[in-house]
Amino acid sequence: MKTGMGGMTCPKCGVMMQHPSGGCGGGMQGGMGMMGMLMKLHWKLAMMGERFGLSEDQKKAIHDKLVEMKKQGIRTKADIAIDLIDLKGLTMREDVNMADVEAKIRELAKLKGDLWLGRIKGMQEMKQVLTPEQRANIKKMFMAKMHKMSGMEEEEGEEEGEEAE
Repeated sequence: MKTGMGGMTCPKCGVMMQHPSGGCGGGMQGGMGMMGMLMKLHWKLAMMGERFGLSEDQKKAIHDKLVEMKKQGIRTKADIAIDLIDLKGLTMREDVNMADVEAKIRELAKLKGDLWLGRIKGMQEMKQVLTPEQRANIKKMFMAKMHKMSGMEEEEGEEEGEEAE
């Protein structure tokens, strides 16, 4: 991490670590720690609850699932890191046993797949907590955000402007 003016800066954007809750998305764990991440999670749930009319039971169920997913993700990432160390050890030998290397690589691939599947399953379980109307509203917001991020709004606006000429 870079340091500047006597403090730590975000490795992604270069802003001092004290900027609000990872505003750049650069993973501010070094400056925020677990408490900061949990506070950010609680804030997001409160905002989501207000915006989409979530009940306290729904917010609790979603929070519990997110915490469970975070813990499992940390465990799986640790297993992946350990397996990468093992793989490096296997490949640094004078006489590389390709069967052991292949087995370790397949184990790593399974762990990475498990990580993705865990995230997808968790999201599906969280969806089940929501009413159909809440799911539709969240989907609409998500699609609008994706549409905006892809730059489609500008392109469509240009096309509409061209048709008007």
